[in-house]
Amino acid sequence: MLVPNSDNICNIERGLRLMFYIVAAFTTLVLVLILFFFKSAPPLPPSTAQAVQRENTEKETFSRSIKRLLTNTGYVLLLFSYGINIAVLYAISTLLNQIILKHFQGHEEDAGRIGLTIVCTGMLSSVICGVILDKTHKFNFFITGYLPVGFEFAAELTYPEPEGTAAGLLNAVVQVFGITFTMLYGFLFNNLGDLKANIAMCIGLGIGTLLTIMIPNDLRRQNAKI
Repeated sequence: MLVPNSDNICNIERGLRLMFYIVAAFTTLVLVLILFFFKSAPPLPPSTAQAVQRENTEKETFSRSIKRLLTNTGYVLLLFSYGINIAVLYAISTLLNQIILKHFQGHEEDAGRIGLTIVCTGMLSSVICGVILDKTHKFNFFITGYLPVGFEFAAELTYPEPEGTAAGLLNAVVQVFGITFTMLYGFLFNNLGDLKANIAMCIGLGIGTLLTIMIPNDLRRQNAKI
């Protein structure tokens, strides 16, 4: 929506410059707020579970924590289900412009609006998921709502491991899956057409959903509060 499709490269340059200036302004504001107002932790643990986790974090090494995470069946299932489901989202979002223009030439702005709608509905679903989890503690997912819920679920499954380690590994795995699925979708889209590419992504979502169902609802952090 900000960067026009134009034969004049100067128009594209102005659009890109405006877009990146807007992004830079927002991220700089967030950085300033973090530097001046964000605290890593409250002076006293807010719950028994957090007290135990803080004590455990001070004693543990990163390598031992990683080893335990990778031998945690529920967490490994979450790694794969989260990686596959979010990778499909990344693939569709990355190649959205090509998908739209294949059938609707000259509708770049509509592709941008569709992408914006995906993000906004994801933000809404994240809030809805939070309300559902607060009431039920059952980890059921929307797709973009899965982004924050996945990190929360990882913290529950791996408690009392450091949350930063579990979340960091989860984020690293999803980047690998995201690159792989984007390349796969692009290959299928260019060589076999959008229908078969979309079918492949649906199969991926099916596998991701099956893996999600297999994850035990082992809410260790919640149980530690009881």
